[in-house]
Amino acid sequence: MEWENEKSSTSKEFNPFNPFVIILMESRNLINLIHRLSKADLHRHLEGSIQPKVVLEMARENNTQLPTYDLGELTSIITIKEPKPNLKEFVKPLALVGQCLCNEESIRRATYEVIKDAYLDNITCLELEFNPAFWNVTPRDRPTLCKAFDGVINGKKSAEEEFTIKVGLIIGISPLWKEHGWFSPDEIFETALNYKDEGIVGVNLPSELKDGTLLRIAKKDVWKNFRQISKKAKDDGVFVTAHAGEVGGPESVRDAIEDLGAQRIGHGINVVKDREIMARVIKQRIPLEICLTSNVLSGTVQIIHKHPFKELYDAGAFVTLNTDDPSLCQTSLTHEYMLATEAYRLDLTDIMKIVQNGFSAAFIDHM
Repeated sequence: MEWENEKSSTSKEFNPFNPFVIILMESRNLINLIHRLSKADLHRHLEGSIQPKVVLEMARENNTQLPTYDLGELTSIITIKEPKPNLKEFVKPLALVGQCLCNEESIRRATYEVIKDAYLDNITCLELEFNPAFWNVTPRDRPTLCKAFDGVINGKKSAEEEFTIKVGLIIGISPLWKEHGWFSPDEIFETALNYKDEGIVGVNLPSELKDGTLLRIAKKDVWKNFRQISKKAKDDGVFVTAHAGEVGGPESVRDAIEDLGAQRIGHGINVVKDREIMARVIKQRIPLEICLTSNVLSGTVQIIHKHPFKELYDAGAFVTLNTDDPSLCQTSLTHEYMLATEAYRLDLTDIMKIVQNGFSAAFIDHM
């Protein structure tokens, strides 16, 4: 895919004489300026986007056991305020959220609420990833999996009918499904293909484990399966993104490009550690889905000023800004742009370029 030669119908060219841009430039409040800007979020997980209030309500409706039913206490359990030592610790609260996704209605409600939250942040293009593997849906059979998908699709449809937002769905695939007794990658992917015409635009295939180990080395059978799924996806017109270069080295990005044919890279920040791989990513115009707050809170990056975002941007990489897990991290896309603007001294032209990158790299308008 030649991203630089294609323009999203949702995106807008930067024009200093555009009335909308003039309004932005006249704004005295930077956060209001960024909030009012139409934005795209390409890397947002459903499970990490459900607000604590909604989690609590779903748990009560379905008699799901929680460690507490006090909203304040629950919020402190399923959100993160201080950086965690590693990615494994960072994602632990999501297991509790997954327990509350227990039937079609809870999944529909969660999807609708997450899309609504995105809309309220002036996100007009959202690519929402979901992974039914660790949801609390039983029995573990194909009819149950289809009902889970129905919940997501119906929540998406309801939100799109009510709000001005375009939503594409990305299927998350777990490499450790056998260890946990989850739905297999093939079960999830084959089910997803049945919903391609209802908003499934991509599949996310990680090329590294959460400790940074290369998947092709740690799980050779799984890696072979992921390569097969990637080929099937492309044959069926489904795009491929890959979690790579987040905690793992730049080799995981190379694996994602060469073996999985990834058309976008989730995170990808560690490409800066290998100039050859970084140059390849830049030359091929492979979009990087960067999530600043998440990278700091997961312990991937020590502090925001040491994040390689600015190095990548200055080098000409195709960078986009995203939220990853906005509820877990208590962030928003507006906040991510604000953070980047202040930490890296971005001006309005920079902001508009990165926003444009988000729209241009979206899978939705390339289906």
